[in-house]
Amino acid sequence: MTKVENVTVGPERTWHDLGPWLTGPIKSAPKRINADAKGKRYERALVEVLKVSGFADARRTVRTGFRNAKTQADDEGDIDGTPGLCFQMKALKTELVPGVVLDRIYDEARVQAAGRMPLIVNHRVGHGSSLNWWLWLGVEHLVQLVTEAPTWLMAPHGGELVRVRLGYALPYLKSFSDRLVTP
Repeated sequence: MTKVENVTVGPERTWHDLGPWLTGPIKSAPKRINADAKGKRYERALVEVLKVSGFADARRTVRTGFRNAKTQADDEGDIDGTPGLCFQMKALKTELVPGVVLDRIYDEARVQAAGRMPLIVNHRVGHGSSLNWWLWLGVEHLVQLVTEAPTWLMAPHGGELVRVRLGYALPYLKSFSDRLVTP
């Protein structure tokens, strides 16, 4: 017989007795969370932050894109009531990083925005406050938010994306939206 971690190993022991990670009875796997329920929960949290930040008409939309033989409807974003802005909420297990996946998601958001500013909000695992979530946007849109440059002055999307904490960006987003509503 061999000693491993002060546990006698022999024919009467099974593999789950080995190692310090299982000291008690075998536990069942953690309960899985429905992806739709998780997305709804984070979209609602985003709406609450937007309302507190001055977007009183912000609301979660229940709309998905579809296409059939006679008609087509595009997904127009996850949040309504934010003039000039198109929010897409992404609640992933990992944070988005620059690369092919983020570029594909941003390209889809740009199509869905249809002339509005495409914004991707990425839920950050382990950061309870939605103000700490990441906001991804094109660098040309960041310049537009910060400098208050007119829309016609901005070049088309050049592929460079930047991320900002949502809490930092909200005052600039509200100012931009207000400029569109009131001439």
